[in-house]
Amino acid sequence: EVKPLPSLNDSDEVVVANIDEYLSDQVMGLMITDDVIRRGVVFIDNLAKGKVAVKHAPVERPQESFSVIEGDILTIDPNSYERYTPYVKIFTSMSAAQIVRFYDEYKPLISDAYSEIGYQGDEFTQTLDEAIELLLDTPEPKGDMPLLRDSVTYQYAYSEWERLPAAQKQLLRMGPENMKKVKAVLRNVQKELAK
Repeated sequence: EVKPLPSLNDSDEVVVANIDEYLSDQVMGLMITDDVIRRGVVFIDNLAKGKVAVKHAPVERPQESFSVIEGDILTIDPNSYERYTPYVKIFTSMSAAQIVRFYDEYKPLISDAYSEIGYQGDEFTQTLDEAIELLLDTPEPKGDMPLLRDSVTYQYAYSEWERLPAAQKQLLRMGPENMKKVKAVLRNVQKELAK
C-alpha cells in the first residue's frame, strides 16, 4: 500500500528516514536534515543556471581547507580532492534506479517546493535535466590544474576554466577521479529519468 505523503512542512522526518536506509552514518552526517526537499529544489534550480547556492546546499561544507602545491607552477594539491570523497559516496551509494524511484515518490512535494519559488511545479524534471546536463558538460582536465594566486583566493590559470559557471568549477574542484564517478551516476540518472 502507498502511504500518503506528509505535507512539505512535515516531510523532513520521512525523507531523512528514507535516505538513511541507503547511506552510511558517516555519509548521513554530512547531510543537512532540515527542509531537505526545499533545499534540494533551490540548490538544483541554481545548478541548472550554473550557480552554487551555498546557503541552500543539502550538505555541510568540507572541514578541511583547500591546499595547493607551490612548485615551478602553482597547482592544486591532489590531497585537496580527498575532502570531497565522502560527498561522492552519497552519490555512489544509491543506484540510479533508486535515486529516480526516490525522486518519483516525493515528486508531489518537490513540485510544491518548486511552485513556492515561483515556477510551474511540474517543470522541475526539466530543470533537473538541465542541471545534470550542465554538470556533464564540465571539461575534464588532463593532468595538473595550474592556478594563479589572486589577492585572497586562487584562480585557474587557464582563462577558459576560470570563466566556467560556478557549478562546473565546483565539480572541477573535486578532482578528476571524483568527477568521473559523479558524472557516471548523473549519466545513469539521466537515462532512468528518460524512461
